[in-house]
Amino acid sequence: MAGVTKKRQGLEALLEGIETLQGYAMPASIFESDILAARIVDYRPADLDMLSAAGEIMWVGWSPLATRTGASLYI
Repeated sequence: MAGVTKKRQGLEALLEGIETLQGYAMPASIFESDILAARIVDYRPADLDMLSAAGEIMWVGWSPLATRTGASLYI
């Protein structure tokens, strides 16, 4: 799995890292700070914005996973 055993860098690594999470619901509050930052060297939120704007990725809101988690993402 990309980014699980070794951090990678760049847009391609970010896209591949997101693809490995496809279909997994997670709290939106930890997605960037914990999930992506742990997989991508020098993760930049602007890269995620760029992939979203280009139509490469799509986010779907999901109900809270537990009390106090707020919104969740389904990738």
